[in-house]
Amino acid sequence: MSITTPDSFLVAATGNLKNTSKQPNSITRYYEQNKVHDFAWFASPDFLIKEDTLQLASHTVKLNAFYYPKNEKIWAHSIAMMKDAVRTKSKWLGEYPYDAVTVVDKKGMNDGGMEYPTITLVSTPGTEKELDFVINHEIGHNWFYGILASNERLHPWMDEGINTYYDKRYMAEKYGSAPMAYSETSSAFLNKRLPGDFMELGMHTIIDLKKDQPIETPASKFSVMNYGLMAYTKAGNWLKTIEQKLGKDVFDKSMQAYYENWKFKHPSPADFKNSLEQSSGRNLDASFALLQQKGELELQARQKKKIKFSSFFNLKETDKYNYINILPAVGYNYYDGLMLGAMLHNYSFPFPKFKFFIAPLFGTGSKVLDGIGRAGYTFLPGTKGAKFEIALAGEKFTGDNFIDSTDKKNNQSFSKLVPTLRYEFAKINPRSSISRVIQWKTFLINETGLRFDRDTLTGGDIISYPTHRRYVNELKLMIENYRVLYPYQAALTLNQGKGFVRMDFTGNYFFNYARGGGLQVRLFAGKFLYTGNKTFLTQYETSPYHLTLSGPKGDEDYTYSNYFIGRNEFEKLYSQQIMNRDGAFKVRTDLLSNKIGKTDNWLTAINFSTSIPNKINPLSILPIKIPLKIFADAGTYAEAWDKNNKDGKLLYDAGLQLSLCNDVLNIYAPLLYSKVYDDYFKSTLGKKRFVKNISFSIDIQKISIHRLFPQIDF
Repeated sequence: MSITTPDSFLVAATGNLKNTSKQPNSITRYYEQNKVHDFAWFASPDFLIKEDTLQLASHTVKLNAFYYPKNEKIWAHSIAMMKDAVRTKSKWLGEYPYDAVTVVDKKGMNDGGMEYPTITLVSTPGTEKELDFVINHEIGHNWFYGILASNERLHPWMDEGINTYYDKRYMAEKYGSAPMAYSETSSAFLNKRLPGDFMELGMHTIIDLKKDQPIETPASKFSVMNYGLMAYTKAGNWLKTIEQKLGKDVFDKSMQAYYENWKFKHPSPADFKNSLEQSSGRNLDASFALLQQKGELELQARQKKKIKFSSFFNLKETDKYNYINILPAVGYNYYDGLMLGAMLHNYSFPFPKFKFFIAPLFGTGSKVLDGIGRAGYTFLPGTKGAKFEIALAGEKFTGDNFIDSTDKKNNQSFSKLVPTLRYEFAKINPRSSISRVIQWKTFLINETGLRFDRDTLTGGDIISYPTHRRYVNELKLMIENYRVLYPYQAALTLNQGKGFVRMDFTGNYFFNYARGGGLQVRLFAGKFLYTGNKTFLTQYETSPYHLTLSGPKGDEDYTYSNYFIGRNEFEKLYSQQIMNRDGAFKVRTDLLSNKIGKTDNWLTAINFSTSIPNKINPLSILPIKIPLKIFADAGTYAEAWDKNNKDGKLLYDAGLQLSLCNDVLNIYAPLLYSKVYDDYFKSTLGKKRFVKNISFSIDIQKISIHRLFPQIDF
């Protein structure tokens, strides 16, 4: 293989450098290597190089480390790490047959490495110990991926799993610690709480959820999670059980015979089994049968865990302890002010069947005790990962206040209890990115109202704060495909309460652009029905449940499921908060007694939100990336089709959208809108209409690990 590069570049490649020839401004290097099935090369003008040799029994091996100047300190002992890796594998398996080993520093994120014959690319981690682990792992592939050369697409465990066994053995003998040192940090606080091996913890978690796959699964059929946890971790543990069954001496001799007899011959699992059985004289049918099975390798009686208190969180020895964690909790809303308190929870890995959290909070403004909490029990029916949960959630906060004639602030609180039944269907196949859920909730809500009566003796007002009780039943069917390209989600919701039934469908589809960003399309259709006679009283009583084109405000969040800073404010900044429900328009007509686009019949809408290419994004010149978007909404509703309606059948708005904190906070500036909205703004808002017309939403429900890392199947 000949490689020609500019003369300022240094080159690392598979095999032995035989000679070079120079041309004006370039250099051609000639490489040669026998008995390899792949080839790789890397070039950079910035490489620093370390070189040395290692003497094996039959030949000398040249060692090369190529790395970048910024990583010089952590690569200081890279050659020694390479020697240890080659020496131990040659001892445990058989002598390394090639004359060169090269390791190359990788730019970009810390995501491990990639192996090729005689050369490997590794990312630079945070510590020397982690670098040692990665170098050892990637060099180890030479024996399994390179020399034995099993079919790693059909049987990934024959490369990754066997290599993982030797990773663990190497790290245990050299450091006396778990192989995955990534949980080790310079923080004593974290080291007391993080597991010694995240991969082991993840493996037990996914097995506990019944979402694991057999070790003997082709790479093309593994889920992202299972590929790492089964083909690497569980397979490495499986080979450890064979070592324990045979004894280390017999096991080592058997592995050495397997390597010697099958190098450069592409062995299959059957060849591996026959080789071990012939060398050890033992029947391994039961051991190899485990490759086809789900679940733990060894069924052990679950020991009763001890309850242990911890601060914040704890993932240490979760096989021994049920942790109850306590941590500070804070919150804020306009009426309670800054809320201070604590949270107790038992969330951990593997997930406990019974999970809870409770967070009592003291409002420094309202001077009352508030809080939020949830407890649930999970059942795992069947063997394919279906999940059924029974839960009870609750919360209490101040939703408004009233200052009476004596300047006393009277809190108007709300509280709710929400019993829940939730069933998550098993996936069609482990690689599927589709989630299907059916859920039932009953919202039992108490609200402190405000009532004025006339004192017939004094002629003054009698103010009281009665408690109103109501309920809302909710049945919801949800489907979501969280694939990277063109993800979508859809929900069909049925709400029922006193005097009404409300049905709606919401669908979201994201069209990816080739150069990043994309177009979000949302469809909504809803229908409202009275279960009794429609009267002025029932219209008034069910008003919060009616459909609306504009994004509902806090007083229309009838299940108190969204976070509002000032839930019942009608002026200044907090009054400009909306939620993305119903028609999800960004314009508001708060000061009208009958809001534009509000109906107790039917409503449908479509919403668009598109990212703006950097070339035309005026904010792209800033040093930090600020995602500016364009939104547009269009919709109609029953009353728009009345023959006496003069406001148009189709209403619309459009403008600029600023999305922050991974779309949790969105700020909307409407620029174009239907005439009926324009007339309202001019007649009602007065000066500074543009500023007053800006809306914002806070979607706390978007804060989730699953949304950030959809490949995590927990």
